[in-house]
This record gives sequence, C-alpha cells and structure tokens, in this order.
Amino acid sequence: VRSISCTTRAPRPGEKNGRDYFFITPQQFRQKIKEKDLEKEVEFFGNKTSVRNILMSALSHLHEHLGQSIAYARMNGITPPWSEKK
Repeated sequence: VRSISCTTRAPRPGEKNGRDYFFITPQQFRQKIKEKDLEKEVEFFGNKTSVRNILMSALSHLHEHLGQSIAYARMNGITPPWSEKK
C-alpha cells in the first residue's frame, strides 16, 4: 500500500503530480477539508481516534521539536533570522 500526500508547494525538479505528491492550491486544500471530515473516526496505531485529534497531536509534536531546535541552535551560537538585531 502506498500513500501519496497532498502539498500546496510547487513541484521540485523531477517531481510528478500523482507520483510524488498531489500538488494543489491552498484554496483547493481548504475545499477538501470539511468539518465533518475532521470528526471522522479512524484507527491510528491500533487506537480509535478522530482525524482532528491526529492533526492536533502532530502539530503539538512539531511545535515541541521547533522549540528544541531553536534552543539547540542558540546554545551553539546560532541565532534564528527572526531574532537577529538589526
């Protein structure tokens, strides 16, 4: 079984629509996600949950890694571009 994700970014050289990703516009993406789809019950690692819970957990997880990455960079003398003094 192969899953192909959607993305709103432009294809990179060599990528093909429908093979690597489904390349769609942000507007198409918003149209595809309907409120009822977020409440759909799915099985995730053997547990029943909603699509909304999976997305919220993923977002929280990614946010934690961002914080850890920023702390690591600062400990090594690297300042994120948005924090640099001008």
